[in-house]
Amino acid sequence: MPTNILAQSCPHTWKDHAQWSDLVEHAEAASEVFRSAAIAGEEIISALKRLSKPDFGVDTIPGASQVSLAKLGDRAALDELEYELNHSQYGGYAIQKLLRVDSDRAIQVLITYLQANLADASLARTYGDYTVDPRSTIVQGLGRVIPSPPTDSSGGTILSFDGWLDWWRQNRNNPVALSISGKLRDPYLRCLARKIEWGFPDAILDMANVQDIQLLPFLKTLVHVGEQASTLNTIRGRAEFALAKLGDEAEFRKIVSGLDHSGYRSCIAELQLIGGPKAVEALVNAFDSPNILEERKSYGRLYRKEVDERERDLASALKKMVKSYSETGTTLDSKKKWTDWWATHKDTAQFITPPVHTYE
Repeated sequence: MPTNILAQSCPHTWKDHAQWSDLVEHAEAASEVFRSAAIAGEEIISALKRLSKPDFGVDTIPGASQVSLAKLGDRAALDELEYELNHSQYGGYAIQKLLRVDSDRAIQVLITYLQANLADASLARTYGDYTVDPRSTIVQGLGRVIPSPPTDSSGGTILSFDGWLDWWRQNRNNPVALSISGKLRDPYLRCLARKIEWGFPDAILDMANVQDIQLLPFLKTLVHVGEQASTLNTIRGRAEFALAKLGDEAEFRKIVSGLDHSGYRSCIAELQLIGGPKAVEALVNAFDSPNILEERKSYGRLYRKEVDERERDLASALKKMVKSYSETGTTLDSKKKWTDWWATHKDTAQFITPPVHTYE
């Protein structure tokens, strides 16, 4: 990780105003501007104003500075973005910038644009096998950033324009943007929460490392944000993992149940990061689960091959989690050896402490 990004990790001791301003004014990428603003907040408003320019993309330093100002509540920056949205062809750069602002005011501006242009068929541009439409960009983008977006009967996010307008009519007088940092007292945890709000969800994994139960209600909010897939590549998946690591039994069982399905490798990786006797026992028990890869059973010989690969993956993970198995003088490299060894050693086994990584 580059030194300038490491310098933008949440600090346990604070930099002064001049240091933060210098850091953002020498940023080499938009992500560095966003990180600095997430950590330092109002400390760097003056520097952001010097860098901000309208009509630039969200991935540029002028555009990121404008977005950061708007997210920090700067009225002029928000007014600029609203003007850009309504006076640029197809919304210009403003849609992506307002989605990154992700405040109640920004969401209101986007929904107002959607409503005003609901019947404008000219906004949909077809390029062969795909269509680009700023209205679709708005509803898809909002579905990724707000907690508990409108869903259909199957739990999927509603993508119809009318569905979103119905949702807005019911919720426009309530806070709808993601907001968790203001409720945390600890400065370091509050900084991590701000990073999540600013689009850096890896900070959820740093939260998991803190082992503080005050985080549980905030993580449960994050479970309802964005793509509803339970992998470490999604906000929901990271939040579910953090909850499991902090002792949430339901989320732990959800990871364990995933060991029986084709995405089992990500579940093994999560249990390795959790570590300890409970995670080891779950992996040992998975050898004899009655539901192993049920969705693949009709694949015949290929199914058997995948079951064998799964057993090897389980055994390989266990070797990295248990340090006392080598004392037996036996190489534990198979299902039978692990299950037999665990049956007689689980009360005396010693475990390897999972490495703690800094993700942000």
